[in-house]
Amino acid sequence: MSDNRPVGIVRNKGFELLKDAGCYLLGALFYAISVDVFTSPNNIVPGGITGISTVLHAFYDLPIGTMMLVLNIPIFIAGLAVIGWKYVARTGICLALVSATIDLLAPVLPQYTDDKVIASVFGGLCMGFGLSMIFMRGGSTGGTDVVARIFGRMFPSMTQGKLIVLIDIVIITGASVAFGKEGGSVEAGLNAALYAVISLFVSSFALDRVLYGMNTGCQLFIITAYPDEVNRGIIEKVNRGTTILSGRGGYSGSQRDIIMCAVRNSEVYQVRSVVRSIDRNAFIIVGNASSILGEGFQSNHKNEFGEIEDDVASAEVTDDQVSAE
Repeated sequence: MSDNRPVGIVRNKGFELLKDAGCYLLGALFYAISVDVFTSPNNIVPGGITGISTVLHAFYDLPIGTMMLVLNIPIFIAGLAVIGWKYVARTGICLALVSATIDLLAPVLPQYTDDKVIASVFGGLCMGFGLSMIFMRGGSTGGTDVVARIFGRMFPSMTQGKLIVLIDIVIITGASVAFGKEGGSVEAGLNAALYAVISLFVSSFALDRVLYGMNTGCQLFIITAYPDEVNRGIIEKVNRGTTILSGRGGYSGSQRDIIMCAVRNSEVYQVRSVVRSIDRNAFIIVGNASSILGEGFQSNHKNEFGEIEDDVASAEVTDDQVSAE
């Protein structure tokens, strides 16, 4: 039976699948390096199912990758009923790849045990980068991510991020108690918890930087008696665009213009200097912007994962058209 789909559609879908496979493989490799080289040899618990598997490996010498698979089975069964088979299927593929890579590379990769702080930092960096490669192509490694989605349906008032943090805290606390008893002191358990927190923080930082890029910045709202002069100063001296908003004083009731401007973090001081040089009594509000899209920052055609949205949308429409045919 011949394939009547246009050649471009078939190639586009094939290229997307190739990118998926490449990112999943790269992510699995860095995840395995994190576990086999840095965290596991130093009994650093990175949270989640990986953390539980690390504890089981430390006490019973069970393979971490295999335990990740086994512990995720009941989570996947629950996930099928709550969040659907498509997400669970993609997660299962990623998990199997990560688990196999961890166990296969464990006898081959060197183990770093000289400094636990360094191990925590580099273990977190590798894990964050590995996870970002998987996440940016719509994958997941299961564990707390799936659990958080399940509990998120049950408790809508709790965000997924808060649920994941809560689960990780419980796992790290349990692991620190176990390692504390093994080490024969409270200090040993406390050290294990602190190293785990360092690793989690660095991993989260690396994950955000890869997924969201360096397109963070600041948003400024400037209320001044000289809006025209300040607006011109920002445009000419900082080379940033502005937006003039109309406002009214809540107490005085007087009408006034408000200047809104988005800049890089390093440019905030320049804007403040320009404003202060014109109006020392100006009211300036500076807020963090987690992501800025548009001219001078990230392209509007790319989403937070770095994918071209036009291409993604086109591919989605194409797949729908193909299934309709």
